Amino acid sequence: MRSQPAVLYKMLALRNANVTALVRTMRELTREYDLDLTIAARANYLNSLDITAPPVWGLGPAVLEGQDWVEWVDEGLIDAVYPMNYHTNLDLFQAVLNDHLRLLTPQLGKLFSGVGVSSSMGANDPAAIAARLEAVQAAGLPGAVLFNKTNVYNDDYLAVIRDFTH
Repeated sequence: MRSQPAVLYKMLALRNANVTALVRTMRELTREYDLDLTIAARANYLNSLDITAPPVWGLGPAVLEGQDWVEWVDEGLIDAVYPMNYHTNLDLFQAVLNDHLRLLTPQLGKLFSGVGVSSSMGANDPAAIAARLEAVQAAGLPGAVLFNKTNVYNDDYLAVIRDFTH
């Protein structure tokens, strides 16, 4: 039945409605305690190319997983979004970043691009991290969020990070 477009549409709508209901409840709690609500979100929002090769085996567009973070920003349900744009290919990174810029304009102050030092997509060396941070900076975003699955940065990475924090 899931191969039928009408059934698939209803399943996706139900999934998104359930996840959005949870986000609304979380928003009520965060407002009550004067906290920000943020999301580390799937980078591929809807029509971005998916990655189907190991070791990633598909990121899945965010909306298909119930993460309608563009709508949540529009509704004021989340304060900031950190899309996990961990691409090791700079062209793919830039294409996804451009999608995010298009999707969140004029609310770019809520967008902090994810940058992967190392993830299931692979690793980016310090020069590659610098190129991604330059792209984020050129886009006028308030910042980036670095992800490193080993949670250890060597001096070469720290030097790049220092350059962008001054």
